Amino acid sequence: MVETALIQSLNNGSKNAFDQLYFQYHKIVFANIFKFVKKQEEAEELLQDVFVALWENRKKINPQQSLLGWLTIVSHNKAINHLNRSVKNVLVQNGIMPIEIADLPEVSDAQFEFQLKALEDAISQLPPRKRDAFLLCKMQGKSYEEAASILGISTNTVKEHIKGASKFLKAYITLHHPTAALSMLSFTYFLQQLD
Repeated sequence: MVETALIQSLNNGSKNAFDQLYFQYHKIVFANIFKFVKKQEEAEELLQDVFVALWENRKKINPQQSLLGWLTIVSHNKAINHLNRSVKNVLVQNGIMPIEIADLPEVSDAQFEFQLKALEDAISQLPPRKRDAFLLCKMQGKSYEEAASILGISTNTVKEHIKGASKFLKAYITLHHPTAALSMLSFTYFLQQLD
């Protein structure tokens, strides 16, 4: 309920709501970015880009959907786009890739939204315990031990829930949202990271 109210305030342009959401999620989003880019300064810049995107898209954010899910998808895609740019720059500089190929467009915010909706739909189909374990570990950044403590189950059971949830999500999205799964390579890569 608190997050829903904050997102509604954010929709209306509240900087205070934005600050509270930033404070609540910036560490998780940073960790999500850092696991890809591995450089503190670059990860911090991308973190700022994610929250600038949140502010710019504030009127489109649905208060009934997971903001952390939105932030996770956007941060993942911004990190992948950053890595792609870095690789392309090296390939162009070394004459391996023509500039025309390197100039292909990156993933748009509309594609991010499309992917997020596909992922949220798939998560909603999970059995409750698998869904809870998945959301805690993969969307909220909790360790398996922390999730086990919260859910009152063993760490091994959390691992099994995550493994089963990941397998289900990949299959569900591929079957029910093939356009999302195929719309870009980074989303397929994101699905592989669910394990």
